[in-house]
Amino acid sequence: MSKTLSAKMSYLHWDQDLCSNCMSCMIVCAERHIGMSAPSRALIRIHVGLFDGSVSADYCRQCQDASCAVACPTEAIAPDGQSWHVDETLCIGCGECVDACPYQAIRVDVVTGVAAKCDLCRGSTRCIEICPTTALTLE
Repeated sequence: MSKTLSAKMSYLHWDQDLCSNCMSCMIVCAERHIGMSAPSRALIRIHVGLFDGSVSADYCRQCQDASCAVACPTEAIAPDGQSWHVDETLCIGCGECVDACPYQAIRVDVVTGVAAKCDLCRGSTRCIEICPTTALTLE
C-alpha cells in the first residue's frame, strides 16, 4: 500500500480570525459520521481557552506523507483518491496513528474503539457548508 498520496489532495482549512466559536462544525460533523449530535466525537474539534478565550482547532490536514498511515501496523489508513480514510474493519484501535499525528487530528473513538479522522465527508463537507462565518474552506 502507498503511504503517500499520488496527487495533492484537497484539505480543510480553518481561519482562526474568522471563527466565531459557534461549534456548528463539530455538531454537523458528529451528526454526519455517527448519526447524533455528540460534539465530543466530532472529527474536527474547536477549543476555546477557559481563562484567556484563546481559540485553536484540531483537524486533519490530509498530509501528502501521512504519518498516521505510516504508523498504522494494519494499513487501515489509506488514501481513497480524495482524502485519507480509516478502514474500520482493519483498525485494531492500537493508537499508533494518534501518537504519530502532529496535528492531534486523529483519535481512537471512545464508543467504537477504532481510529477516527476527517475524510472530508467523502466529498460533501457539511462543516464548510454550515459555517456561518466561512472560517472553514476547502483548499
